[in-house]
Amino acid sequence: MRKIALLLAMLVCTVLAFAQRTVTGTVRDEKGEPIPFATITEVGKNNAVKADVNGTFTIKANDGARLQITASGHQPQTVTVSGSTVAVSLSTTNQELTEVVVTTALGQQRQAKELGYSTARVRAAELTQASPVNLQNGLTGKVSGLNINTTNAGVFAQTRITLRGIRSLTGNNQPMLILDGVPVPLGFLSSINPNDVSDVTVLKSAASTAVYGPDGVNGAIVVTTKKGVKGRPQVTVSQTTQWESISYMPKFQKEFGSGYAQDAYGNGTFEPIEQQSWGPRFDGSVRQFGQTGPNGEKLMLPYSYVENGRKNFFNTGITNQTDVSYSAGDFYISAQNVSINGVMPDDKNDRRTFTLKADREYGRFKAGFNLRYTNSQYNVTTNNTLVYYGVTSAPGQYDLSMFRDWRNDYFSSPDGYYTPYLDNNGKTPYFAKDNQREAGRGNDIFGNGELNFKATSWLNFTYRVGVTFSSLDYKQIREPFEYSAFAKTLRDAGSLNITSSTTDGTNSSNRLTSEFFANLSKKFGDFGVSVLLGQSYRESRSKSLSVGSGNLGTSTAYTVQLRKGEPTVGVGNSLTRLERYFTRVSLDYNNWAFVEATGSYDIDSRLVNPAVDFKKSDISYFYPGVSASILLSEAIPAIKQSTAFSYFKVRGSVSKAGNVNLGAYSFENVFGRGTFFPYGDILGFQASATTVAKKYNPEFVNTKEVGIELGFLRNRINLEATYYNQNNTDQIINVQQSNTTGYTTATQNAASEGIGYWQLQLRYCWTACLRVQIERLSER
Repeated sequence: MRKIALLLAMLVCTVLAFAQRTVTGTVRDEKGEPIPFATITEVGKNNAVKADVNGTFTIKANDGARLQITASGHQPQTVTVSGSTVAVSLSTTNQELTEVVVTTALGQQRQAKELGYSTARVRAAELTQASPVNLQNGLTGKVSGLNINTTNAGVFAQTRITLRGIRSLTGNNQPMLILDGVPVPLGFLSSINPNDVSDVTVLKSAASTAVYGPDGVNGAIVVTTKKGVKGRPQVTVSQTTQWESISYMPKFQKEFGSGYAQDAYGNGTFEPIEQQSWGPRFDGSVRQFGQTGPNGEKLMLPYSYVENGRKNFFNTGITNQTDVSYSAGDFYISAQNVSINGVMPDDKNDRRTFTLKADREYGRFKAGFNLRYTNSQYNVTTNNTLVYYGVTSAPGQYDLSMFRDWRNDYFSSPDGYYTPYLDNNGKTPYFAKDNQREAGRGNDIFGNGELNFKATSWLNFTYRVGVTFSSLDYKQIREPFEYSAFAKTLRDAGSLNITSSTTDGTNSSNRLTSEFFANLSKKFGDFGVSVLLGQSYRESRSKSLSVGSGNLGTSTAYTVQLRKGEPTVGVGNSLTRLERYFTRVSLDYNNWAFVEATGSYDIDSRLVNPAVDFKKSDISYFYPGVSASILLSEAIPAIKQSTAFSYFKVRGSVSKAGNVNLGAYSFENVFGRGTFFPYGDILGFQASATTVAKKYNPEFVNTKEVGIELGFLRNRINLEATYYNQNNTDQIINVQQSNTTGYTTATQNAASEGIGYWQLQLRYCWTACLRVQIERLSER
């Protein structure tokens, strides 16, 4: 009997062992996108796990067990175990702030509640709701503290971006760009197709980007692009046409026309060739403007103010944008064509972008790559200043659009234009924009590859490499112009004929970035520990070459071979390297209290002085940081049970970040060609008027930040308040010094400055969302 009982017990244990199995699964949303950090709980038992950032999980459960899957912002779902794999799709609901996932430094996805610094996430639907031509336009006005200022409203729509003011008095103050985990030059932002973007996370302070060293001292814009969607292949096609016009002009007076002098009674006197508007009041009489032509031609116009006469110079700009994308499984491909005809007549820019992205999992290995190519061709005027002057200085009785055909119409040409005073290569606004132009072709290539190995459930290794390449070939020309013999006999005739000129140039740059890091994450009861250790390497190269001549006579064959005199030549080359070692240690208690410490050790080639012997320790520097956050809505039962409060978080951070505000070879005094050399076959050079130091310290940015985040009524009302204090030390500037030293200025670590910043943001969502933000920046 004892043997039989033992045999039965062994059979029962064997059955139970086979009944309980290891179940693996994935949690995705309706679009097939993974849902990070979903919670999987076996119903009725104390058995629960969390999914990783890719929505995958592993849990031990019996056959027939019921698993409940929950994730913030999604409807919970319960499934029954009937095999070793489970695939779950959750439908979305209102997003809960406690589980919001943001993409942080190194492309890692983390829950917003863990972070002790301010971040902002902008989803694809918000970015593309107005069909922006570039990504920076899609971000405008959507993130507090992010200032996007248009510096050129032409076909390039160039912008300057800053986050919470400046950190360097003379250096770069723009945030870094992280594209799919890879740091790339910020200039690539304009070449990213907004329709390829899944979301953008803005990391606002140096504390959030400490692992990126000097690149991240001004914060970061983290762009995550779309990838293949599980399920049926998806094809999207869209066409957008936008019209653009000059929104406003300077405010002009509307009572007085052409004239400069006054009569004995102080009244303005009429002058038909005057460009200034100090003449008599408009009276509607028909008068002659300009001077009589060679065949007795006269320009007769009413002496009346023409509404929008100056504004009519500009075109209605048209932008046509066509997008096509195909997504299937682990594969995503897209193409975009943008054709821009600007408000400046004849300015245009055509851009084509192609994107290919794929990733695949092989057990514990995951591999992926991303390739993006952008080609642009443009033709623009380089004479914007004189065009603008010619338009805004015109008297109010002219409709400038009547002078468009300057090549065929006498009164529109420089020979017969109403005023002879536009003679500094402007002559007329239409002539000015046609006379000096630049045409070019640019190519931007971005590629990155990533390998990920999940050694254990708590240890992960990642290697990532990214390459960017940019090239530009351009040609600038200036057309010749010579006044006619008759024009030279006119009153105040112009005498500055224009010789033709040309410049051919090419610029290229590339950057290689390599990162390797290990991420350890482990739970010990109520405590969680996460440790990241990594190393990165960056190499940046640039090269430029231009050759031209300002005097080709009257030739319209724009080649430097036809020059008169010596050509002008420009050459530039640079190479910099940055090696870094970094770490991040994160602790959490019961998923409501979080502390994080970071450290970075940088070795920067820009600190090398070739004139002295140096060790790596001479060109390296270390800087730490710490941040913390407490989720009071989870820690305090009274708040957790409140029907009014949905979310209550306080956070703070203290950090130090280093920045090398030096270009390549900044320790070397630069010599240029002497003023009177070469003379014959003798070459001569003269030193720069600026002297350099033997050693430079990095600029350090010391920041302190505190903030509070509140959510009310199921997070329909969200309030965020932040105070930020920043001290920037060892600023590198040029200091004036006595000429008796042989130099007029010296580049030194000689300044410091500080910034105080506070920001209040209110977001209200019901059927639609309303955002109100107030911020103030003070410098000292």
